[in-house]
Amino acid sequence: MARIFEIEHFYFGNLILNGAPVGSPGILASTPGITLPQVQECLKYARISPPPLDQASNDLPSSIGLFRGETLEYIFLKSQRTKEGHPQLHYQIVPGIALRWLGGNYRFWEGLAKKDMPSFEQQHRNLPLLTLEDPQPLEDDFQVKLLYDLYFYCGDNVKNVEGLLAGLIQRQSIAIINAPPSLEKRMRFIHGMLCLLPAPARLGVTWAISVEKVEDTRVQLKFLAAGNPPADHLVYDWLAGQMIGEPPQDKYSKFITSQLRLDASLVVENTTRMARTAVWRAMRKESLAQALHFASRRAAIDAAVLNNQPADREIIAEILQQDPTLPEDLALRYARHLLAFTLVLDTNIEHADVLPVVAATNRPVAESIYQQLRTAIEDEGRDLKVLQIVEHWLTSVPQATSLPWHRLGYIAIFKHLDELLKERDTPRINGFLQQIQALPSAMQLESVLPQIIDRIRASAVYDQELARGLFTLATRHMPLAGFQNLTTDPAFSQYLPPKLQYALTFLHPQPRANPPERLLVGAVSELEPENRMIVMSRLIEWAVTLERTELVDQRTLEGVVRAAQSGYAEQFDQLIQYFTKYYTSAKQLQSLSPTTLEMLPALYFTTGRHEAGVNLLQVYQSELFGLNRLPEFAEVAGRIFLGLKLPIETMQQIFALLEQSKLRSEPRAKIYCSMLIASDWNHAYRNPARRLSTLMNQEKELVETIGVENVMKLMEYLAANRDAVNVLECGQIMLDVALKNGEEGRRQMVKVWEHLNWDMQVASAGMALMRVYVRKADETVAHTLPAFFGRQLGENIGQKLQATYLFRQILGEDTDLLKYTEALRITSQLLYDMGSTYHENKDVPPPHRIRANLDAMVGHLTDDERSHIGANIDFIARHIFQLGTQRAQNRRTLERNEQLLLNQIPPETGLEMLIYLGGYFSGKKKFTPDLSREEMAHMFGVRGAQELLRESDAMEGLLNRLLQAFPPNSPPKIDLETLNEELENLWKQISLFNQRQCRPILAEDTQHIAALIPMMANRTKKSIFENKTLDTGSFQPQNELEALRWVSGYFNRTHKR
Repeated sequence: MARIFEIEHFYFGNLILNGAPVGSPGILASTPGITLPQVQECLKYARISPPPLDQASNDLPSSIGLFRGETLEYIFLKSQRTKEGHPQLHYQIVPGIALRWLGGNYRFWEGLAKKDMPSFEQQHRNLPLLTLEDPQPLEDDFQVKLLYDLYFYCGDNVKNVEGLLAGLIQRQSIAIINAPPSLEKRMRFIHGMLCLLPAPARLGVTWAISVEKVEDTRVQLKFLAAGNPPADHLVYDWLAGQMIGEPPQDKYSKFITSQLRLDASLVVENTTRMARTAVWRAMRKESLAQALHFASRRAAIDAAVLNNQPADREIIAEILQQDPTLPEDLALRYARHLLAFTLVLDTNIEHADVLPVVAATNRPVAESIYQQLRTAIEDEGRDLKVLQIVEHWLTSVPQATSLPWHRLGYIAIFKHLDELLKERDTPRINGFLQQIQALPSAMQLESVLPQIIDRIRASAVYDQELARGLFTLATRHMPLAGFQNLTTDPAFSQYLPPKLQYALTFLHPQPRANPPERLLVGAVSELEPENRMIVMSRLIEWAVTLERTELVDQRTLEGVVRAAQSGYAEQFDQLIQYFTKYYTSAKQLQSLSPTTLEMLPALYFTTGRHEAGVNLLQVYQSELFGLNRLPEFAEVAGRIFLGLKLPIETMQQIFALLEQSKLRSEPRAKIYCSMLIASDWNHAYRNPARRLSTLMNQEKELVETIGVENVMKLMEYLAANRDAVNVLECGQIMLDVALKNGEEGRRQMVKVWEHLNWDMQVASAGMALMRVYVRKADETVAHTLPAFFGRQLGENIGQKLQATYLFRQILGEDTDLLKYTEALRITSQLLYDMGSTYHENKDVPPPHRIRANLDAMVGHLTDDERSHIGANIDFIARHIFQLGTQRAQNRRTLERNEQLLLNQIPPETGLEMLIYLGGYFSGKKKFTPDLSREEMAHMFGVRGAQELLRESDAMEGLLNRLLQAFPPNSPPKIDLETLNEELENLWKQISLFNQRQCRPILAEDTQHIAALIPMMANRTKKSIFENKTLDTGSFQPQNELEALRWVSGYFNRTHKR
């Protein structure tokens, strides 16, 4: 059934009345389906003028062109003068499917171009549709003629053809100048260019027959009517027959023009053949150049394969696997070609890996290459090459397991072995036997190895070297019955080592009695080291079958374990089951050496009996070692896993069972640590690492179990895996370690910080750990820490920790803000009581009244306690004077105090620190002490002796620490931001309830103390501390500090009555 396409179209220009144009240009006539947006799009994207008057003729009556729109696939435009001589446009909206059927055949429009342009006196909206009936591509013969015409038009120079085609493919704009004014010749030129491309690629080329305004014409290939060609175009001068400018390089162009040199018909054949391939590559979103390059390469490879010529095997493999346009018959030729060259070449057999992949879903290909390989074995002597290929496929190509390629391996083995036996070449036979043993399990040799052994056996009884090689093969691969039959054959066993022959006499059906110790160990001692364990396992298997367990001593059992850890565990599965059952009874466990105790759980784990292995460890813990020897058991458990070499998935399964077991934390910690060490701290072992961290955080003594070095290594591992929670757990653990290690602890904390400084939040938590270390470290180390860490970790860290150490000095070594708040309250109250007693509006208390008050409180003090109070009060007096006179009370001091209260400057003295604290906690509100009391004041209020003892301790300590923290000659230099940060950190350490209790004291009492101390200090002189009359009580105190000196003498019993 013929295909018919109907084409919407319209005319655009001026109405013509009496031979003259009327009005503005517009739509003159159109089919009913034309819409305004379509007209606007046509006018925007498709523009050409009629041929110039000096070029227009019957040979070139109009200018036509093919354009692309935005929403319209294709626009065909004819530009021509009417019979009255006025330019007019005829637009046709062509569906893309119609052009795809035409495949670059534009003769339909060439015919339209030759017709006259109608003129219109009035507008029409009912034009009939244009009809394109049964569109067909250009005939092959006609394409050949067009190609020869093109060759002629290009000056008989194939380089011109190649350059123009390269420009088309690389999407360059092409301008043809000095072309003959002939519609037919120009269209033949265009058709010839298109014939160089596969049909699907031709639709991408837009063109115009005659162009005056290059900048307004959106086509790729254009014939210029006049003027100089633009600089950004590739130019061909038709008249001169030469290219102007350097055309781009393009591989497809080189290929297709090479075919044109030979015969134009080859071009047609190749473009036809490449059509499907080009479409497929274009669907992969490749550029035209990429798609055509692949298509041309396909065509070249096709030719090489069909003519049995060498070709790039990698490209053949790629096409065979990826190109869906490859016909089935050609795919078969590709496969045979690829395999043939792989068989004869010595390198790169992996290029043939595609064959089993294709064969898995393509039965004809599978049967063909199977027969080709069999022929190579049987008729071409390529048995070893085929064996190599089959082995490679079965180990490297997953799809190869879907077909019985291993059978070809058997055929190759038997063919080669028969040839070697015929030649009696013993060294080569033994070498081949070793090669067979090294073949992977995917070759499934178990079913044919007995046949291989049988073929060799007849020759082995005459050749000692061959007998030894056969014995090795039989040991590893022969069932027990066949192994017994072989080794009890005197003609064969005579070639075995003497000690092995001797041991075999104890394994006969009527065995000898009284076997010597270490019989089986000695039996294998004369064998090659790599064969000893596997031979011993076969002998043990034999002994167990005969129920001769007395032949299996300690050393022999160790051999079983080693065999299980080798690649032969599956072969000796029943033997291993027997030993694990026999030797894990309570009675047998008691008799085993430490080495064997470690080997038995390893045997379970190695053979996949994970749950049984964990259960055995629990037996060890509860029945064999007990709690008294738990550290020893932890070491044993650790060594077991240190020696295990199992896949990560297996170790994860064992880990899950260990977590569910009743093993105590010590052995589990040691096991998890060993897992990590054995894996070289593989990132896949995150679960054991996290659990180990949590266990140590819960039980700090586990650090000794795994060692500080491993804790640090664990921390490094967790940091590398960006495990924030557990790395901080390890940091806490190392903090506890560092606090016990003196100066070494400093270096350990440097490493801790390095593992925490990879994330802002983690680093913040890490800084909190560093602060705790500075707060809790022994004072012999603590005072060195800010400077040490500043040197090791940077000045910024040193500054922060300097603030931490400053508050440690102020608050005391335990850095307890609650205790410090209580000391502030006590100090403030004592100062209040003293200040009220000696207030200026009150009478100075006489000595007898002071003494009477003191006598009333001392009844419950020991002599040491009296002396302690006396010393405290003397120190308090001296501290008050020293603190109060550190800085003169003047205008500048008052300004600094205001700034301190507002937290605008950092403190430089102890009293300034109190003002700073008061401002911080009061919200910068000022509190002033009021010492005026109406009632009679007592210097120590109503305190009892013991209370005075405690409170004088608290007050002396608080004042002394302020002096130590701010020595007069070298006060600490800490910026305000760092100080605030440290104080905020300290404040967050206490609960909200305690914060509410402490805040009023920290806000008010700090300011009271800071105000009272300088007041008292400035009311006396330093000489009072040398005044003996105060010590002896013979002088009446006039102020607070004199009173303290007087009271000190009282408690020290230096008063004279």
